[in-house]
Amino acid sequence: MSKRLVQGPANPVWLVDEDGNPIGSGAPLTVAIDQAAPGVTDHVTADVRTATPTVYNVTLTVANTEYSQAMPANCRGFEFQARTEATIRYAFVTGRVAGPVAPWLTLKAGDYYFSPPLNQAAAPSTLYLGTATAGTAVEILCWV
Repeated sequence: MSKRLVQGPANPVWLVDEDGNPIGSGAPLTVAIDQAAPGVTDHVTADVRTATPTVYNVTLTVANTEYSQAMPANCRGFEFQARTEATIRYAFVTGRVAGPVAPWLTLKAGDYYFSPPLNQAAAPSTLYLGTATAGTAVEILCWV
């Protein structure tokens, strides 16, 4: 079976077979030009996106307390939101969201966070969460 890269109408790129059918999840690929060294022939590399969701629900039981959720190994992206209308403080390092102690970020009530595409190694990163509203449930969706 031959494979080729095809650019779609809005510029995403898919890996397709000889009949034009998507291979894998059918999701767009991350494509890069590998320029290994001067004088070496450049070639295109493609990272086939996987579509395995992992769901976490983290309840921020006590107000102004830090809670954490480790992302799965090889996480390709994630999103999160409060299940109810509550503002969430979040950071990617510990010790920021309970107090709060700058720097930290705010996810306003009714919004959701969607990460950019990640190329995370096998060692997982951690998301730290806090809120002023006790009992806030945070829904996290990770893609590996």
